[in-house]
Amino acid sequence: MNIEIRSILPAHRPQQLLAHIEKTGCSWTRSAVRPEMLAQVLKVQTEPAIVLIQAEGDIHAICELLTSLLPQTASCPLPPYILVMGVGDEVDGVMRLYASGADEVLPTVLREPILHSRTEATARRLRRAQEVQRIRVRLEQGQERANVGSWYWNALTLETWWSPQIYELLDLDPSAGTLSFPEVLSHLHPDDRVAFEKAVELSVETKQPYALEFRVLLEGGGTRRIYCEGRPTYDEQGQLLEYEGVMQDIEARWQTESKLRRQEIVLGYISEQLPAALYQIRQFPDNSVALEYVTVGSVKGFEKLAEYKGDDITQYTYEIIEEDRPRLLRSTMRAAAELKMWVDEFRVIDDNGEIRWIAGQSTPEKCEDGSILWRGVLIDITERKLLNDQVQQADRLSTIGTMAAGIAHEINNPLVYLLGNVQFVLESLESEVFDGDTIEAADIVSIVGTEIQEMRRALTAAYSGAQRISVIVEDLMTFGRSSPVTDEAVDLRKICRSAARMLDSQIRHRATLFCEFEDIPEFDSNGGQLRQVLVNLLLNAAQAMPEDSVDKNKIYLRIAERDGYVIIEVEDNGPGILARDKRRLFEPFFTTKSRSDGTGLGLYVCRNIIKSMGGKIEVETTVGEGSTFRVILAIN
Repeated sequence: MNIEIRSILPAHRPQQLLAHIEKTGCSWTRSAVRPEMLAQVLKVQTEPAIVLIQAEGDIHAICELLTSLLPQTASCPLPPYILVMGVGDEVDGVMRLYASGADEVLPTVLREPILHSRTEATARRLRRAQEVQRIRVRLEQGQERANVGSWYWNALTLETWWSPQIYELLDLDPSAGTLSFPEVLSHLHPDDRVAFEKAVELSVETKQPYALEFRVLLEGGGTRRIYCEGRPTYDEQGQLLEYEGVMQDIEARWQTESKLRRQEIVLGYISEQLPAALYQIRQFPDNSVALEYVTVGSVKGFEKLAEYKGDDITQYTYEIIEEDRPRLLRSTMRAAAELKMWVDEFRVIDDNGEIRWIAGQSTPEKCEDGSILWRGVLIDITERKLLNDQVQQADRLSTIGTMAAGIAHEINNPLVYLLGNVQFVLESLESEVFDGDTIEAADIVSIVGTEIQEMRRALTAAYSGAQRISVIVEDLMTFGRSSPVTDEAVDLRKICRSAARMLDSQIRHRATLFCEFEDIPEFDSNGGQLRQVLVNLLLNAAQAMPEDSVDKNKIYLRIAERDGYVIIEVEDNGPGILARDKRRLFEPFFTTKSRSDGTGLGLYVCRNIIKSMGGKIEVETTVGEGSTFRVILAIN
């Protein structure tokens, strides 16, 4: 019998294409095509094809043709739609054709216009099927990239569908066929199966979605952690219709989260042991301050800080020393206004009532909503502060020891004429002048008057010497005792004169001191510590001078105000400082002097004092010409 296979292939447009078929976007070849040739054509197609078989004869031959055609087209990316026409009206024959692989069977041969309308509808249906297929392919590709699989279960037909990625997630062979839920359950870790069953049962009872994590047993050993979501769908009568959901491989994420949790535990332990508190606070435009994060650690005085997390901490009373609060407020406001690093030190009272020193540091960051984010650290520096005070006190005592010989000489001079004049007065009072039995009464007035004048001059000189000694002793005691903790209004010129008086004997025998003081308003600072800095700088300048050039050696002590800053300069015209020594000037225990002249702590202490005041100290030096040490402090 003569069987003609006509193929309608969207990617091909031969010359025999009918105009009205062409409008559908399909092509139609009229040539006879063998099954193996048609299969080769279909393998390169990018859209589904309609294969039209027109034949007259027994159905058995057509079924054989379909049977030989199907294996050839089974491997095609898009299987064709097979339409058989003109095979008679026998119901059994039509059924046999459907069983052999035909998609549609028409008992009669249709004319071209009728065939066109029929195939046009089929083409539209195939194009929709093609788009669905494309979406499905893209979905499977996306699921593969995201390690996500989807599944579906029909409660009415008991039909189950698993996307290809589900098999990959469960470490199963896709060729094993459709899985049942019991089979899936058997691949779960034994410790997770009961939780999975209960989650599904609860979801059905409550008609709510479920979500949980479980482990899958891998064929090669080990497990893989899976996240699963399921969502049931019900009809209007509350009857369960279907269940659908997704599974995702979260093993890598879970491992990362586990690592982060372990690190958080370790960091939490470390932060608890450190004498420091880490914090993050947010300052809003209305000046309310919320504590967002804090690890108190072992910082004393902030034990209750963790209780304020998430609250506006401006409403709580801090254990900060009252005297330190105004300065602390000014420093934070200045840092917030300039968005510069905040560094300050203050005192708190711990739970035992003891005073602790705290060093704070933070960098304010402006956020888009207008708030300011502060991330910083609070460090307990009590022991360091005490040690620093001890070092400063040791340096003061060392300086006093260095000045001892000069001070002894300075005190000895007024003491000599003090004692001499007092002795003169005593001897005068015991002389014959005041013995009435040995002199005439007429001479008493003139003699006593003269003696009294001499004694008055002697007592005046003695009083002046005593005042000189008193000033020296007062300066020495002021310098020797520890400085007060709090700042106070200081007169910088008075402090400079006091330092110069204390070192008068040391400087006078080596150089000439010139004081150039501008009018400086009083400002809040630590006068005792400033005096210690000046004494160190002046003493260093004096000791740097050669002793055989007193007339040529000069030291200048200057104070001035420039743009809100106090400038203190100690300049000398000594030998200067070598470059290799300049780099180490502020190191503790470094000195170019002999052991008897210094400990090497002076400049180290000076730098720490000025740094604690928020200032800085600079050095300019030229070998053979001299050196200038410059202290810069902000007045406010």
